[in-house]
Order: sequence, then C-alpha cells, then structure tokens
Amino acid sequence: MSISRNSLQNGIVNGVIVIFSLLLPPRLNGSLAVQQLFRDVEDEEAWIREKEPIIASTNRGKDLIGVRNLIKKHQVRKREVYKLGSKWLLH
Repeated sequence: MSISRNSLQNGIVNGVIVIFSLLLPPRLNGSLAVQQLFRDVEDEEAWIREKEPIIASTNRGKDLIGVRNLIKKHQVRKREVYKLGSKWLLH
C-alpha cells in the first residue's frame, strides 16, 4: 500500500498539532515562548522534508548485503524519530 506525500505530510502536521496541544500549558508566557515554538516547529518541518526522499524510496535491496544495509539505515531512522519524539515529550 502506498501513501501519498500529501497525506503523509498532513498526517505528520496533524500529529504535531495534537502533541503541541497536549504539551503546551494553558497560557504561554509572552510572545518569546510562541516565537521559540514556531522556530522549533520550522526546524522539525525541515528535518521531515530532509527525510522524505529517504522514506519514499522504493529500493528494496538487490542482494543480502543491500538488504542488510537498508536494515541498518532503517534502524538509524528509527533512533532519530525516537530521539525527536523524546525531545518534544521532555519539554
């Protein structure tokens, strides 16, 4: 099953909005916090755009070595996503 780029982006944006709504205090103290939040969101969006071509790749590996390399890359991506999620949950 293939997921379109737009639906992937919309799902990610909606997920980020939900996470922010759960993590943010009812009242933000001043515009500085809001500006920092927007900068952080822009950084995360840039990270997502950077990873999109890798995620959208249809390369399945041509031999055992290729498959092992793809598995290693997948594990690296999983760690990156975990770190990103942990970063936002600790704020």
